[in-house]
Amino acid sequence: MAYGDFLNTRPLPERVAESLLESRRFGLTMGRLTLALGDAVNPDDVKELILASGLDLTILRYPSEHIRVAAGLLDDRLIGWHADTLLYFERAWDPTSLRPANAGNVRLVPLRAEHAGLLATTVRDVFSRYGNHYAANPYLNQEAALDGYVEWATRALGSSSNSALMLESVPDGTPLAVCTLNLESDIAEIELAGVVSGARGQGIYRTLLDHVEHWLQARGKSGVVISTQPGTRTAIRAWTERGYKYALGVNTMHLMPSESFRRLAARN
Repeated sequence: MAYGDFLNTRPLPERVAESLLESRRFGLTMGRLTLALGDAVNPDDVKELILASGLDLTILRYPSEHIRVAAGLLDDRLIGWHADTLLYFERAWDPTSLRPANAGNVRLVPLRAEHAGLLATTVRDVFSRYGNHYAANPYLNQEAALDGYVEWATRALGSSSNSALMLESVPDGTPLAVCTLNLESDIAEIELAGVVSGARGQGIYRTLLDHVEHWLQARGKSGVVISTQPGTRTAIRAWTERGYKYALGVNTMHLMPSESFRRLAARN
């Protein structure tokens, strides 16, 4: 879900959007519903929309300002819980504000379709222990959740609006870190960014950000936005040290009709 989707104002959709990829991945019918900052939200309308979908699980995301939404959703027909919170940080720049990018022993390499296997392997290594909203749901297989990260990253290959970049060592080309980007807006969004397990604790994450910011500035982007869960303190410190400012909080809920909840609970 792109950052800009939370900033728009639009009426509540007529139905929950079914997520076919997630449904196949986890073996139950799943959908997604996103609310935005400017939406006038009636929790009863949201609840009826979710129940009418007939889906086993709806992933609801809404800006934290809509704090009253959660309390109005749950009753004997709809079971749900808070699954995570995303914190968005944004940085605008001018060319003089960027830190130098060390080009001596690393390089940033754009990935293409032929690099799909390398990207998949690297993403699995980087995010194998990463806690996301899927981890809050005992009915979702966590290995399948990692497959979702791989799927998300590899979709950037060959896309006109997304890019995947690898920071690698010179001269041997060993992968050090990976980054995927949404480039649709003037403010680019870093979707995934992380360091491989064998290169952590060496300042590689900050080096990755240095190179990615220069790469974006060279392509005419005026800034960047990135998000993570509140518990990812090391990344948040790295962002704030280089001038990123808090922009938005987004809550995630997992919501299940009581019939689906009981069926899946019995299965597990």
